Amino acid sequence: TGAAFHGGRLYAISAAFGTLLTIDPQSRTVVAAHVIPGLDRPVGLAIRGSEAFIVDAAGGLTIVPLVP
Repeated sequence: TGAAFHGGRLYAISAAFGTLLTIDPQSRTVVAAHVIPGLDRPVGLAIRGSEAFIVDAAGGLTIVPLVP
């Protein structure tokens, strides 16, 4: 589970569904959902450039492109 702001969007991890959500904070709506296969117990999220870095409880790192 984690969240980060980038480029006017809020990106959040849904641990229950293994999904990276893209949220428009102005309209308060989810504008995209990107399923991340194999994501297990995410504990952190960071954004750099056009990529999301997701850390899991075991210390593993998953890097995925942002969905604008």
